[in-house]
Amino acid sequence: MKFLVSPTRENLTRSRPPVRIFLGFSLLLLLAMAAQRVVEGELTPSGVQERYLGSGDPSDAMPLSALVESLHVSAFVYGFLLLVLGSLLVVSPVNESLRRWLTFGGAAACAFDLATPWLVVALRGGAEMRVASFVLAAGFMVGSVFVLARTFGRDPV
Repeated sequence: MKFLVSPTRENLTRSRPPVRIFLGFSLLLLLAMAAQRVVEGELTPSGVQERYLGSGDPSDAMPLSALVESLHVSAFVYGFLLLVLGSLLVVSPVNESLRRWLTFGGAAACAFDLATPWLVVALRGGAEMRVASFVLAAGFMVGSVFVLARTFGRDPV
């Protein structure tokens, strides 16, 4: 991470290959999250409804421990990706508006995705919100990865 402290041309050039490997790893993390959501039925409103609210009987809803576990996994992945991708965006020759949009928009989308399981349970509905929040958060993360793959280590334009 020397290039974050001293982003000289030499440091950025030397760090480009490992950063590209990390960006590939980031995409794999996001694919794994998407696969987990598919397996758990969380990419369709009906699947979300059934997973979090059960058959409609309050005793059939997802237990608190499962909600906390879901939050823990997503918070770890999102937090890790936001920290590293945001740090890389700072030293990349990216338009300031785009950098802010990807960084703050991504953080807001991830926070929204972390809140939606709780909102679905509290509101006893809103499954579409859960699906949309994941698509939005993943979209920001994937967008950041692609912007970084094109710009990291290059001279400012």
